[in-house]
Amino acid sequence: VQKVWAGDWTRAQALAKVGERAGEQLFRPQFDQGVLKQAVASNLLLAKGIPAAPGADVGKIAFTSAKAVEMANAGEAVVLVRQDTSPDDLPGMLRAVAVVTETGGATSHAAVVARGLGIAAVVGTGEALKVVEGEVVSVDGTTGTVVRGEIPRVGMAQRKEVKIFLA
Repeated sequence: VQKVWAGDWTRAQALAKVGERAGEQLFRPQFDQGVLKQAVASNLLLAKGIPAAPGADVGKIAFTSAKAVEMANAGEAVVLVRQDTSPDDLPGMLRAVAVVTETGGATSHAAVVARGLGIAAVVGTGEALKVVEGEVVSVDGTTGTVVRGEIPRVGMAQRKEVKIFLA
């Protein structure tokens, strides 16, 4: 939209530049970036890793797939935290709102499955999160940031440029 306003692109060129995946991301929740930066500055940062699947969500930590399923069945939003994931973790991943792993990269099991499920994922944090099961964390799969507590979310579709683009 800004490129069209500047006269650099036509409307048709702008539409051609935005792929289907980018369009999907417009509707994924994101964290209020000011509040996220403040949380990091306030020593609430738990981990910084590879942003493996875009989106942002908040949930209570589960360390096993079985615990994630149990917590989700009780109505909790769950963040599955593992050293790494394997196909055995799929039931928990299906019920989680986000996944965080100590190891892995952009093509790891956790990253690929999370992207397919449309849930946020941060992988390759390099160390275990110093948290307890059931603690609330916010996972930003777009920036690779995990912080203690709940960060407010905002929809990207609320930005003026996004509304204009969609119109």
